[in-house]
Amino acid sequence: LQHNYQTGPRDGTKEAELWGERKDFWEDYYFIAEDEIYNTIAEAEKIDDPDERIAMIKGALIDTLVNYPWIHPDYGIVHNPYGVMATFTYPSLRGYANPAFMTSGYYRLWWHMYSEKREASVDLHTMGKVHEFKTGLKVRYYHLGSWYNSLPWSSTPFWDYYNYKPVDLAAYIQGRLDFEGLFLRGGMRFDYFNPKAQKRKHPENLLSEEWVDAKVKYKFSPRLAFSFPITERSKIRFNYGQFFQTPPMRMIYLCQISEVALRGNQIIGDPDLSAKKTTIYEVGYENAFTEDFGLNLTAFFKDVYDMEGTREVFALPVSYTIITNVEYGNIRGFEVALIKRLSNYWRSRISYALQFARGTASDAWEGYYNYVNAAPDPITGQHPPFPKIDYPLDFDQRHTFHFDFGLVFDEKFPLVALRDFNANWIASFQSGMPYTKIDMRGNPLGDKNSSYKPGFWNVDMRVSKSIKFGLPRLTLIFQVYNLFNTEQWLDVYPSSGEPDWDGKEFTPGMFIGKLTVFDRDYHPSADADHDGYITNVEYFEAYMRARKDILDDPANYGPPRIIRFGVELSF
Repeated sequence: LQHNYQTGPRDGTKEAELWGERKDFWEDYYFIAEDEIYNTIAEAEKIDDPDERIAMIKGALIDTLVNYPWIHPDYGIVHNPYGVMATFTYPSLRGYANPAFMTSGYYRLWWHMYSEKREASVDLHTMGKVHEFKTGLKVRYYHLGSWYNSLPWSSTPFWDYYNYKPVDLAAYIQGRLDFEGLFLRGGMRFDYFNPKAQKRKHPENLLSEEWVDAKVKYKFSPRLAFSFPITERSKIRFNYGQFFQTPPMRMIYLCQISEVALRGNQIIGDPDLSAKKTTIYEVGYENAFTEDFGLNLTAFFKDVYDMEGTREVFALPVSYTIITNVEYGNIRGFEVALIKRLSNYWRSRISYALQFARGTASDAWEGYYNYVNAAPDPITGQHPPFPKIDYPLDFDQRHTFHFDFGLVFDEKFPLVALRDFNANWIASFQSGMPYTKIDMRGNPLGDKNSSYKPGFWNVDMRVSKSIKFGLPRLTLIFQVYNLFNTEQWLDVYPSSGEPDWDGKEFTPGMFIGKLTVFDRDYHPSADADHDGYITNVEYFEAYMRARKDILDDPANYGPPRIIRFGVELSF
């Protein structure tokens, strides 16, 4: 039996640390009556009438008296460590995206989630001289709940509620036969999913209250693998398999209440979502040149159908966005590896992989954010069109190189000081991921994901030495990640191609300045010489410091050099 809980707002600890003693500047959002909402939810779930239950829960989620000072103009002026204004209070800078912490207030989201899973399984395994047989069954019962509101002070908030108890089942059968020179493996898997929910009979009419049961889903997925020798030291192998993955539960049950859907600008789940289907083909060649050295060649091809995506539904009285099985992905490539097994106290592996990942969407929400809800074309008034062909996906890492080298000195090594000593180095190169370059107005420059971030090298090291003290064995461990402290760009700003700046240019002339201690917009943090007067140059410098701090995002970089020491005691 597994229980998973997540409740309340996000953790604002890191934001709070930024402000030091000014804890009032950044605080987690809270309901005035948050201590009572859980009791309200519990009582509402006991009510059989769905309309009455929903109304009771909605009343608990909506709190128009919520303490959310961000909406007060004074909190968007100079209440921050840099003493600079927010965009909406600074007319000369409108249209520029300011750092998020230039305004203050409580985090607007309140979200309580509940999930419970009961699982039972049985497996049978038998093995003979030339065969192996496996079979099994697994059943899972879920209880899922979500109570959500991101605009609790509004009379028309983004809120949602659901409470469902779906069931899934999986059964498999697998066998293996070994003949002289031929190894054959095969199997079949059966997947069953019952969402135990209803869907709209007329999705084009949100005013209709006709509902039908969502279909029970079941899938059969075969798997096959075989290998056979072509010489005494080489063989060919082949693998084929189909795999199905049930969509995330939230995508199935999101915003099913009519009142929620009628709010407008909503993303609605689909209780009839199908599992996405992945078909994999793999062909490999293995050759042992000697007892210690070998070569592996592998080519792979993967098709992914029925991936979750978002599309607009034109309905009455308002359109909405639905999550549906509409996207496609394809991954293909090959890997070549030279392997030296452990002998004469050393081992090694060097490999190179070339991969192409293309598709129609990198994630399920891309259709909504990049097309349905994107800014319309100023000339045509239309939203950007969906792609007509596939393109490189966000995780299309074209080239990967790995080199692994290890030294293993056992207890019989001639040099006593190095007995029970191990050292390992792993060097790797990863080419950059794609992104879509844009201009300063956000317009794409070129095709989707036609630009690539720079690649980077990385070297890790691990050294250990074991010492025996009778029965216990003491092992000293020394590890270094990113040994040469290389700068690794994980993400960049699409307007500049750099990880620490978005490319926007500012000049002192863009700032008003001329603020004195008697002005509401004055703040000593922007008054560099503390003479009680902020010039436009001082304000420009304060503003640029703020932008630099927020744009120089540590998440855009890989980890720097990390050194760790450890001790392991074994008996």
